[in-house]
Amino acid sequence: MSDLKEPKAALRHYLQSIRDALLWKLDGLGERDLRTPRTPTGTNLIGIVKHMANVEIGYFADTFGREWPTPDERISDEDFEADPQADWYATDSETCDGIIDLYRRVWTFANATIEVKEWNDEIVFLHKVRAGAADRSYGIQVAKLAGLPAPVIA
Repeated sequence: MSDLKEPKAALRHYLQSIRDALLWKLDGLGERDLRTPRTPTGTNLIGIVKHMANVEIGYFADTFGREWPTPDERISDEDFEADPQADWYATDSETCDGIIDLYRRVWTFANATIEVKEWNDEIVFLHKVRAGAADRSYGIQVAKLAGLPAPVIA
């Protein structure tokens, strides 16, 4: 195990342990069991996996300005507007194995986002965000990230 004092290593470690735990709960279950509603709202196990895949795509792609390579696999804004629960269940054309495969590919994508991000032809290393005040001002760095013109920053 990597050093959990390093923020990226800790994030990867805890994300992966949650991901593994979610898929472990599906072990040995067939397609019918995975699709059977388990709550009064109709939530089923494979729907939770689909939802988590879309949540990670939304966070690690949209938030950090990365494009998910196969946009047809995610819930579109239009589908979400029509049905806010659309990512909580598998459609007839989706297989459980296909959703699990999608989720595993999202892990690879998210882990790459954690490692490094390119923005405006520069590499930006992602760090842990903590509540509270910073130990110094980062106004110049934030201004550069925001794309302010150099004469304004100087």
